[in-house]
Amino acid sequence: HVVLCNDFLIYGSRYTHGIGNHATERICFHRLIQVAESRFSPSHVSDPLAFCVFATPKSFVLVAASAYEKEQWIEKLSEVFRNSGASAADAGDIDLDDESDEDGEGTQSKSRSASLGHAQIWEPDHTAKACLACGKKFSFIKRRHHCRQCGKVICGSCSKNTKLLVHIDPTTPQRVCDICFTD
Repeated sequence: HVVLCNDFLIYGSRYTHGIGNHATERICFHRLIQVAESRFSPSHVSDPLAFCVFATPKSFVLVAASAYEKEQWIEKLSEVFRNSGASAADAGDIDLDDESDEDGEGTQSKSRSASLGHAQIWEPDHTAKACLACGKKFSFIKRRHHCRQCGKVICGSCSKNTKLLVHIDPTTPQRVCDICFTD
């Protein structure tokens, strides 16, 4: 669940507290996002109802129930962003798809979000059947992890290193894949 306030977003997850007739629905708070320090991109995801929120220290994808709801969210977020006093140059859509990797295949640059001061959006667990670094299949024993720098799903063997990523936490080193560690 996401709530848009005057200058920030609050997001959390719904859960049920109690049992039977005494059960109540509650929302567990996850994060408060300053709208003025965030960017919103409807063009970064393939789902026509989804858009990205790029923020510090967490970025994520939101999926609207309808095209109209998505349009309303983007309109309201843009309005809050404009009213926050941010410059017009900052108000533009972030397009991370323009950059190419070394193979020229146009994949998202793992350092682009970081250079903009935003955390990387994590690749969903269900999309990775195997480690993107070594190719070994995930299982009950070989668990999935996310590189905090590039957002890719990798195994524990390929993510033993940590690195200080100040856009996520200025004092605590974060788990990174071997590729990001050597970059």
